[in-house]
Amino acid sequence: MRLKDRIPGDFYKLFASKYRDNYICFLLAIYEETTRLYSALCLTEAECRAVIDECMEAEGLIPSEDEEFEEGDSLVYSPGSTRFLYNLAQWGWLKRDFDERTNSYFYSFPGYSLTYLETFRKLWSEEEDLSHESIRSVYSLLHTYLTDREKDVEILGDALNASKRLLQLLSNMQDGMRSYFDELSRQKDIRGIQEVLVDEINNTDSRKYALLTSTDSFYRYKEAVKEIVQEILEDNEARRERLERELTALQPESAQALRCRKNIDRSREADSLVYETLREFDFIEVKYNRLIEQKAVFAARANARIRYLLREGEEEDDNLMAFIGVLRRSPDQEEILTQLGESYALTALSRVVGENSFYARRDEKRAFEPAPPELPATPDSSDLTDFVVRPEYTQKEIDAFIRKNSRGGAFSVTEDTVSGVADLEKLLFVWRDAAAGDGGMRITGTDSEPIRKFGCKYTKFTMEKSENSDD
Repeated sequence: MRLKDRIPGDFYKLFASKYRDNYICFLLAIYEETTRLYSALCLTEAECRAVIDECMEAEGLIPSEDEEFEEGDSLVYSPGSTRFLYNLAQWGWLKRDFDERTNSYFYSFPGYSLTYLETFRKLWSEEEDLSHESIRSVYSLLHTYLTDREKDVEILGDALNASKRLLQLLSNMQDGMRSYFDELSRQKDIRGIQEVLVDEINNTDSRKYALLTSTDSFYRYKEAVKEIVQEILEDNEARRERLERELTALQPESAQALRCRKNIDRSREADSLVYETLREFDFIEVKYNRLIEQKAVFAARANARIRYLLREGEEEDDNLMAFIGVLRRSPDQEEILTQLGESYALTALSRVVGENSFYARRDEKRAFEPAPPELPATPDSSDLTDFVVRPEYTQKEIDAFIRKNSRGGAFSVTEDTVSGVADLEKLLFVWRDAAAGDGGMRITGTDSEPIRKFGCKYTKFTMEKSENSDD
């Protein structure tokens, strides 16, 4: 019978209880206390109640007077630890047996309950055991098979499973990085970006990544694994040749001949497992390199996002872009612009001394003081060009980027124009030249709706060759 068929009907009531987390903590505490026993295999009822009382005191749990028992039960108004222990036994998480020799009840864990407890232990544990998800474990298993005189094929099966677990670990870490990319792009202030970075640094995947890039580095064991795989294949080949020579000298139906054929088949099976492990290692290398690239891009994108917010401010504060968008959609655009221009014409900068200031006679003679020389103006630190990273792109590469995104002689920016950080930087150079009137191009139209990619924001626009262009 399967373990699933042995689960009682009330087993899943634990997950519907409002004390669900407390029940799980009680089960884990009882399980840990059971593993420490030397003379017995299970705890008595008094010992289980003592463990539950300690957990309740540590968590400050005071159960309410709600009835989680069936009506008419004599334990409805019993103390909290007894109520919790009774529920765990009634639901099937604990098995309750009576010992006539000691005249007391003992509690143990059924097999199906132990399966759930192992999962709870992993979920509730802060540090995960990475011994089965590391490159060192694969290397150690391969080395164990090479030095094993029995040549147990199960060792190679464990090595293959460890490689698959490591590959799945890298895939999960990549998926986790994608979620952090999405979370980072949704942040609109620096504090939110900092919280995302702190969460990414402190999560479990980052600790695993630190191990994979330091003590358990892939490149530290890559060549060693390939060398030991080659040794295993050569050893199996020599072993098969020796067994085949021995087989020719034996009787076909003898026990020694059957044993020899079985060893030859196991040797071929070992080669198959070794090749599968080596293929998994190739996949691991691809995902490992991709994960390192994702980490670098994530850090660069976070840096660029922070610098952009420092330069431009939060998106909610950018009222000018909102005003321009409303102005473009308004049918009274010309009238609004006329009134805006008249209001700006009536304003003037405030001055300490103007034309209408009072005249004051000079009452003393001041010594001549030469004015300090005017220093050349330094570029403002808030200039957007300081934020833009300046890669070394040639004019030929920028022209190729313009031709790639031109249709009918007009350069048009769409959502598919930027496919990477390099395209975004080239687009900034094209916009700069068009705004300055360089390159023989002029901007003919822009869109108010921004496009967000790679942690930055840009708008759609079109450019055409100017009439006085020589190109």
